[in-house]
Amino acid sequence: MLWAAVIGVLVISIGSYFAWRLFHTPEPPRMKDAATDIASFFDSQAYHDLPFERQVAYLKQVEAKEDDLVESYRNGALSDAAYRKALEAAHLGRHLTRMKKYFELPVGKARDAYLDKLLDKKEAEKAGTSIAKKDGTKKPPKPNARDAKDVKAITRDESMEADIVKKWPAETQAQWKQYHAAADARKKLHKEQENKPEPGNTSTPPATPS
Repeated sequence: MLWAAVIGVLVISIGSYFAWRLFHTPEPPRMKDAATDIASFFDSQAYHDLPFERQVAYLKQVEAKEDDLVESYRNGALSDAAYRKALEAAHLGRHLTRMKKYFELPVGKARDAYLDKLLDKKEAEKAGTSIAKKDGTKKPPKPNARDAKDVKAITRDESMEADIVKKWPAETQAQWKQYHAAADARKKLHKEQENKPEPGNTSTPPATPS
């Protein structure tokens, strides 16, 4: 009888444990937790069950801790797939912040100027040239850790973006689409201006001998 009681208790305990594991939802990581913990939480079911505002907060934390994620990848704490997913989360957080600033500005020149500033900053970072500040001084761009030679071959997992964005509130999806359309239009305009000949330069290249 004693052994039967002991076995019964063990069976109930084991069953309760596995039931707890099956139905227990782990607590979301805290914002001050390691970058790897927050990045691994991204795109989980528990993440998608959160209110949208909290989802955005996590995306912005991943973006803020992007340099730490690069180091974690270098140290082997993140696989290629996990690192690519983390870069996508950082990308979403970065552009949600920019999108918010964009829509806070009045329609027209102010928004165009903001997009131009972002494009100029990106070009300066690529070229390694200094960025002019409002007071006229110039500041060398801070290199992005993700663009270092040993890690830049691993890029964000863009295949995730469409599925993630379509889960956002309809208004946010519409703003996301509008913001990127405007940014693409300004980028195209910059390219056209770069390729436009300078005023007064009407010379034509010499003909190639036949």
